[in-house]
Amino acid sequence: MSKLRHGIIGCGLISTWHAYAINELSKTMPIQLVGAADVRLESARDFCAKYGVQAYETIEDMLNSDEIDSVSICTPSGFHANLAMQAAKHGKHIVVEKPMAITTEQLNALEDTCKQNHVILTSISQMRFLPNIQ
Repeated sequence: MSKLRHGIIGCGLISTWHAYAINELSKTMPIQLVGAADVRLESARDFCAKYGVQAYETIEDMLNSDEIDSVSICTPSGFHANLAMQAAKHGKHIVVEKPMAITTEQLNALEDTCKQNHVILTSISQMRFLPNIQ
């Protein structure tokens, strides 16, 4: 089985948790972190140097890359839906931080875009296994 090649959009604090999780998963599952992009190129370069992966010049460059199969969207929440729709249109599977969208209209459009492009969309639910959440 080939590895799922994962990229991260947004290189702020939360992205480090995504990188950690992907690196841990890669020990037992066919996934690897291969790159990241940020609207601030210097942030992407610093992040990627830390993890030994490719820094993409722009988010669009990363989404256009054949070297990326899936992405984590780790940007401020107001950008989640639009970036996720862009990723879906490029055929990338998506993990997005909460909230996925700011409005129900955005969420419906995101769901439709993912269905039309046959990509998987999921959000982070880091507390799903806590007893009081079950």
